[in-house]
Amino acid sequence: MINLTIYLAFGLSLFYFLIRNRIDFLLVFFLSFNLYHWQIIGGEIILPPYRFEVSNNSKLIVSLVYIIHTSITILHDFLNKNKKERITFDNLNVTRKYDSIFYILSLLSFILTIRAIYIVGIDFVNKSDYAIALLENNISMIWLHYPAAMSLLYATLTKNRYLFLFSLLPLFNYAYMGFRADFIVAIVGCISIYSYNVKPISYKGFKVFFIILLLFTFFSAYKITYYYIKNENVSAVDK
Repeated sequence: MINLTIYLAFGLSLFYFLIRNRIDFLLVFFLSFNLYHWQIIGGEIILPPYRFEVSNNSKLIVSLVYIIHTSITILHDFLNKNKKERITFDNLNVTRKYDSIFYILSLLSFILTIRAIYIVGIDFVNKSDYAIALLENNISMIWLHYPAAMSLLYATLTKNRYLFLFSLLPLFNYAYMGFRADFIVAIVGCISIYSYNVKPISYKGFKVFFIILLLFTFFSAYKITYYYIKNENVSAVDK
């Protein structure tokens, strides 16, 4: 019975988002929730070389989240169905009077990143070693990427290409050191803003899908080869 419940909850949610045909943060939540819980939906947790059966409580919780989220989405759509013009990236017009603040934030991350590279270097195989090295030299990791990530989102909202590219620099270094999650979250936020209220089945929708596919492929390959690339003891063939 519980298996039928989670399959129905997932299937009905998927059906509604397909006929809804709109990219927004509600869809982002639905997709990310699927990505993180697909093994629970499948009924088995796979952690090679181990396998675990999913408990009924876990399936029930995931089913409830699907039901609640889809219900909130339906209510949201009902309350906004009479709006004549939907906000999209093309007609988005956000003031740029705060540019100087976010340039300062991005510059702060950039300067502290350069300082971190100068003091501790980048020759770390394990990201935990990098974090420990920063801590031992009184360098807070938060300031290396959070200000730049905030600036990146603001730059996307205001369509400021120079700030966007400048904000990426500290985040590239942070991702290279193995901390991919914050970088990916920032990029997902930018893509969500760029494609807000766009129909997935459209030219722009397919373009966004292609960009996401490229990013997913790149980071999947990078995650698999990360230690081989950084480990000098691994031969060139294995790399």
